[in-house]
Amino acid sequence: MYYNETDTVAVTVLAIYLVVLGLCLLGWIISFIFRGIGMYKMGKAQGKTNSWLAFIPFARTYFHGELSGEIPLKKRSIKSPGGWLLIVPIIYGVIFAVMYFFMIISILISAISAESRMRDYMGYHVPNSEMSGLLMVFVVFLVFVIIISVIYAAIKGGLEILINRQIYERYTTVNMATLHAVFSMIIPFYESVCMFIFGRRAEQNTKENMAENQLTIEEEE
Repeated sequence: MYYNETDTVAVTVLAIYLVVLGLCLLGWIISFIFRGIGMYKMGKAQGKTNSWLAFIPFARTYFHGELSGEIPLKKRSIKSPGGWLLIVPIIYGVIFAVMYFFMIISILISAISAESRMRDYMGYHVPNSEMSGLLMVFVVFLVFVIIISVIYAAIKGGLEILINRQIYERYTTVNMATLHAVFSMIIPFYESVCMFIFGRRAEQNTKENMAENQLTIEEEE
């Protein structure tokens, strides 16, 4: 069978794509496991009975927030941060869906109007005003999507930083906890590594506390 140069290039590109895809999948699996183990051990250290949620997709998002507990702010506090981690993306999705729906409706109305105008113009061309209207609808939609996406990213990112900082504070200094929380947002796999390390630290602290309590009991006896 004869293979030309185009076939060779296509096979090479496909092979590279599959390798990259495989590496990304492997990285995601490792990250998922590391983060799950860390959160599970933290939950156990806190005495939570639902620590197994650390390995359940979506449920682990809620559990992640609940590991931090109530987050105090200046005048208020964020209660049930795990719930907010789930609610914020849903709100963003609903807003995006509504905007997309209105964009489609606007485009359909403009298209129907343009077709009507074409009939009036004997089908020669679409008036420039109609094309400008369609373009304006798309531009407005794009601007709103960018604005909403930036706001969403800021809110979600800020919430995750607050949650991670409060979790990390139990196992390191406040400054280092803040630094780790920020890095967890911008460096891939950093959060999973932190969760794994601090999870082991939480487990170690629990064992040390149990040993101290046992020693105290023996001394009292």
